[in-house]
Amino acid sequence: MRVVMTCAPILERVRVNDAIRSRRFALESILRWISGAVALLVILGTSGCVGVTSKGTPSSVTGVSIEISPSAVSFGNLAVGQSATKTVTLTNTGNDMLTVSGISVAGPGFTASGPRLPLSLSAGQSASISAIFKPTAGDADNGTITITSNAAGSPSMVALSGTGATAAALNATPSSIAFGSVAVGSEATQTVELANTGSEAATISKVAFSGTGVSVSGMTAPMTLASGQTTKLTVSYKPSSAGTLTGNVSISSNATDPSVVIGINATATLSSLSATPSSFSFGNVVVGSDTTQTIRLQNIGTSQVTISSVTPSVAGVAISGITLPAHLAPGTSATVTAAYKAVSAGSVAGKITVTSNAVGSPTVIDLSATAAAATVQLTPSATALSFGNVTVGSSGTNQLTVKSTGNMNASISSVAISGSGFVLGSSAAGVTLDPAQAETYTVNFDPKAKGSLSGTLTITSNAANSPLRVTLSGTGVSAPATGTGQHTVALRWEPSSSAVTGYFVYRSSKPSGPYAQLNSSPEANPGYSDGTVSDGQVYYYYVTAVNSSNIQSADSNEVSVTIPSN
Repeated sequence: MRVVMTCAPILERVRVNDAIRSRRFALESILRWISGAVALLVILGTSGCVGVTSKGTPSSVTGVSIEISPSAVSFGNLAVGQSATKTVTLTNTGNDMLTVSGISVAGPGFTASGPRLPLSLSAGQSASISAIFKPTAGDADNGTITITSNAAGSPSMVALSGTGATAAALNATPSSIAFGSVAVGSEATQTVELANTGSEAATISKVAFSGTGVSVSGMTAPMTLASGQTTKLTVSYKPSSAGTLTGNVSISSNATDPSVVIGINATATLSSLSATPSSFSFGNVVVGSDTTQTIRLQNIGTSQVTISSVTPSVAGVAISGITLPAHLAPGTSATVTAAYKAVSAGSVAGKITVTSNAVGSPTVIDLSATAAAATVQLTPSATALSFGNVTVGSSGTNQLTVKSTGNMNASISSVAISGSGFVLGSSAAGVTLDPAQAETYTVNFDPKAKGSLSGTLTITSNAANSPLRVTLSGTGVSAPATGTGQHTVALRWEPSSSAVTGYFVYRSSKPSGPYAQLNSSPEANPGYSDGTVSDGQVYYYYVTAVNSSNIQSADSNEVSVTIPSN
């Protein structure tokens, strides 16, 4: 049945019978009042423009006209919790533009979706509305779709009806079983849960299965599951020969779906070979050197595996540690070594192919490496050491750290110092530093006379930047005469809570150093007087604690002192 509503234009200067107009208005008002009393309308939010089509036939109706097909939708009986969808078509059968401004739905269990609003349809064009029924109880339900437009007689009504039917609903989790590869003679199992998600009891009358090596346990039919109740069954697969399994477990019941089928698939293998690791990287390799990687090949099957070849695809990679052909009994393994010696700089990628009689042969192991040219480099912590002012007859101390920053070992062959007053406190000639390893040197400044002095610390090695030269500078100053008003800096600090033998005091004329050690032996008390300061200078101090093993603590906080000019 179709409902056609038209809107004919009103002609000018034509008299309309008042009685007829009144009767029409009264009839339309009554119809609208009746439709409004059927159910409370629920506004439907729609999205997307769905199913707009054109009939392609010119309309014979003048003005705006809407045709709705069907005018009533019946969903019949539908199980509670399930849903069904039916289509309602809107067509502009007039010759003016039809504008649909509202679509709403009323009634328990009924919803709808359709085109984005407002919707404009040219003459002959159509659009679709999807009416959906999802009952929540076992009752007969009625509803309406209300369509508001600029056509005469708007709004238009589509009657909806349906009955919710309560029933048993049996669901299986998982819905299918994939055992993967199963070795002949071994057994794989999976658990399946059956749940009655319906509102009535489900009676399972039969459990059947197919597939060689498949068995089912854990439940006995017939059995009844109340609404919401679950049960479990165990599906096992124990192959007796190699091959591919395709089977199923079928569960018969009085549920909405009377036959629940769980598919089963597996591959039965006679032998299986695994490689650990399955892929690896040699990392960064220096040209001319080599690095190795150990690979474990294991028979994880149930019959003997014979390895016939182990072949690398990258030049410079050699395989050792295995004699071919190699025979591995079930559960046993063999260890092979892959060695890579880089011949040129650059990145490489390849694979090692292991050929055997195992299922899935060959076994492929991916490899990669990055080769870099050999470099030997020493990097100093400073390019110059400044000792500042040191009183003639006393000593200042400074340190320099050199670090191997290349990718090859750095061999230090000699460490020498030149310049009056500069003495090497420690020497590490003949030392080899691995990449990232460091060595520290101590330099003392013992001026014998006043004046500015300079020197050089020279470190000779196999590094590309050898010899490494670090400039040294310091100024010898006279000790002040007694009674000349010379200033003295008195330092005090909190004693360490740990067991220490004393403290070392360090001073610099710059906030960032370098610092010179003022006392040659640890100061036992938490205090020190520095009488070797010059008028008008700013000095920076910090203290370290030293234990009986001559290990110094971290630096204390830094303090600064400004010496008056007179």
